[in-house]
Amino acid sequence: MMICTDVNGEEHCVEPATTVAELVGGIVDSTRGIAVAVDGRVLPRDRWSETLGDLRPESVDILTVVQGG
Repeated sequence: MMICTDVNGEEHCVEPATTVAELVGGIVDSTRGIAVAVDGRVLPRDRWSETLGDLRPESVDILTVVQGG
């Protein structure tokens, strides 16, 4: 059974055993300067090993950290 979730406004369906890190790695070239929010809350990088099956997110936002002012 696949898990489908909104990732940056587009539906993505993955296996429940897919980790957050694997999901992100399949979308962006480099995870440097990347933050991930699950259901509107930032997910610390040390939790990216959690599976989407465990988190059951409605949405995932992959954000690029940009310096500026």
